[in-house]
Amino acid sequence: MQKAINLAFWIKALANIAENRVKKYGASYYTFSIVGLINFPIAIIYEIYTKSYLTGIIIRIISLILCLVLLFHKQWPYKLKFYLPLYWFSVIIFTLPFLTTYLLLKNNFSLEWLINFNIGVMIVILLLDSITFLSVEAIGIILGLLFFYVLGNKIDSWPTGYQTYLFFYMFLCITILGTIFAKNKEIFNHFKEKTLNEVNEYLETQVQSRTAELEHALSAKTEFLNNMSHEIRTPTQGFTNLSEGLVEHWNILEDQRKFDLAKQVATNAKRLSSLLNHLLDLSKFQAGKMIMKLEKIDLNLIILKMIEEAKILYMAEKEVLINYTPLKDAFILADKERIGQVLRNLFVNSIKFSPNNSTLTVSLSSSEITYDDENKCEAYHFAIKDEGIGIPENELYTIFEVFVQSSKTKTKAGGTGLGLAYVKKLSKLIMVKFGQKIMNKVQLLTLLFQYRRPNKWTAIILLPKIMSKYLQNLPLKLLNQLTF
Repeated sequence: MQKAINLAFWIKALANIAENRVKKYGASYYTFSIVGLINFPIAIIYEIYTKSYLTGIIIRIISLILCLVLLFHKQWPYKLKFYLPLYWFSVIIFTLPFLTTYLLLKNNFSLEWLINFNIGVMIVILLLDSITFLSVEAIGIILGLLFFYVLGNKIDSWPTGYQTYLFFYMFLCITILGTIFAKNKEIFNHFKEKTLNEVNEYLETQVQSRTAELEHALSAKTEFLNNMSHEIRTPTQGFTNLSEGLVEHWNILEDQRKFDLAKQVATNAKRLSSLLNHLLDLSKFQAGKMIMKLEKIDLNLIILKMIEEAKILYMAEKEVLINYTPLKDAFILADKERIGQVLRNLFVNSIKFSPNNSTLTVSLSSSEITYDDENKCEAYHFAIKDEGIGIPENELYTIFEVFVQSSKTKTKAGGTGLGLAYVKKLSKLIMVKFGQKIMNKVQLLTLLFQYRRPNKWTAIILLPKIMSKYLQNLPLKLLNQLTF
């Protein structure tokens, strides 16, 4: 019983070793099986026809059966497949070094079997790595010698002469050169395996990264939908309740009260309209269908109008002191609506997240944009300073993506995650540089508008690299000649 356990242990250990070698260097199960099934029947027929030794015929029949079993290895029971690599090496040992050694001795080192033996050595070299090749050849030759003597055969005298020396010379050359080239094959296989592992690791990392991005995007969209339901429900309920109140109590309400309620209805309707416009514009960005309409505009008028709208829409429940000193002749050539949307989004954000009884400073000044030592251009510098909660530095690279909100705004103000994403996309389209930083707990948002002055008052917002699809096909010289 103990011997059986020990035997099973050693067989399993050998199977593990064989499996590791096959995993590392591969195995030609089908190719070897098919070649064997073609070769051995021919050899058997030849042996029978020439009335050769019965032992040789039996060995070849066994080899044929071994190759047939190997050919159908995929049909093996699942538990036996663990031993397939060990079976593979056993088949090679039996059909090549064992068979050729025995028949070489049995045929008294005939020229035919000297050649067959060396061919067998070459085939083993092609099939296996260097270490396995040497092990298989040694085991096969030793077993062939033992089998030859066990059957009562003897070698009366070792052959001498030129052919024998040539045989040993060829055998040594094939063995040495085969080992060297097999080693090169091992190095190549090792490099291939290493490269494959690196590629797999890279792909796995990419999959994990993409999975994390998708999970983050899904989480952001879920949060966006939750916020959207609030953002849509609030103004909708507002003007629904207010309008119903107006209808029901119209005859008893004073004119001033009617005006106030109607004004609140308009405010809520405008808030909802602004939200829907953001969604529609973002879909245009995604489809690449946003078109810019250029006209001469005064930045001062846009900013003043923006401040007045904000006071009506967003400052009913808080006191925020707004400081702004207009800049003389701040004209640019741009899309009036889009510029207004960019400024309004930033300004509304500042008001929305500013604490009560705080100060908000809007400024517009002359500046310049420097691209390199030789390329500079004049610009308008628009800035907003507020005392709001700000954006953490580690979130500055993600806060401008669609559906993404700052961790601070999630807890203190809410929102849809659309405003800053909209600003970023519009800023790229209208060639505006946008920046954000915090100085002494004061939030600072900045925009730079590039322009040129062919005469005293002409301004243009186009950058040298035209990014607007609407202007993409126009020559730069023609764009530079646009004046008023």
